[in-house]
Amino acid sequence: MPNPDAFIQMPISAELDTTAQWFAERRILFEYPGHDRQVFGDYGPGHVRTIKRGILGELAVFQYLYDALQERHGNLSPAARSQRVRDKVCLHTTLGCFDAGYDLIVAGQSLDVKVYGTSLVEPARIPSFNLLVNEREIAGRQSADLYVQVFLTTDGQVVLAGYNEGLPPRSADPRFKSPAYACKVPDLLPMENLRQMVLRDP
Repeated sequence: MPNPDAFIQMPISAELDTTAQWFAERRILFEYPGHDRQVFGDYGPGHVRTIKRGILGELAVFQYLYDALQERHGNLSPAARSQRVRDKVCLHTTLGCFDAGYDLIVAGQSLDVKVYGTSLVEPARIPSFNLLVNEREIAGRQSADLYVQVFLTTDGQVVLAGYNEGLPPRSADPRFKSPAYACKVPDLLPMENLRQMVLRDP
């Protein structure tokens, strides 16, 4: 069970920001106009910022796990390093088609990154939120093995708050705009567990 001290905080670097912006501008062109509006709404150019925030979350999770592998294996020869890290972390950011319901493969498991994309969050409020998976989002498809909750904060940070193994329980909370699976942030598993997962041999 993570507490705020266990959250992973990363600044939004210029490189991260530029990469996310590039992907968001192209993702909206190819994907969202033709996808099910009941799930994602009627996206237009004004939604680039929302999509960008989601991509920032995906990139931050990838960076966190990649950095762990680089720290452990960075001094190996390229051939030896490739052998050690193969299949540990693979980013699945897509363009021109809708994704398969997950964003990364981590140690052989599918991982979906959930970001509160419509608003920036005060850091002190993060423990009061939930990891949410929209029920319609997974209708007719396989759910991910892991779900990570990410927040973008008012002080320019990306916060990796923790993860859940599989879908959280279905929620009956009337405050949610649509039916969802939910897990309170304080009940999530710490990101350090994922880090150890990718570092585990073989």
